[in-house]
Amino acid sequence: MPMIGKGKSREENRYYLLPGMGKLNRQKRRKFQIIALIVGIVTSAILCALFYVTSR
Repeated sequence: MPMIGKGKSREENRYYLLPGMGKLNRQKRRKFQIIALIVGIVTSAILCALFYVTSR
């Protein structure tokens, strides 16, 4: 349990129970989520432009 003002302890992230619960997997998942968000925004913008052009 971390003391007040010390932040997270290193022991909290050192051990994991199952594969995929480590720090590298969290970083990989975060990177995938950011890429998916960017692709979604770009796709949305393209569809919006396409609908705008076809409605005029």
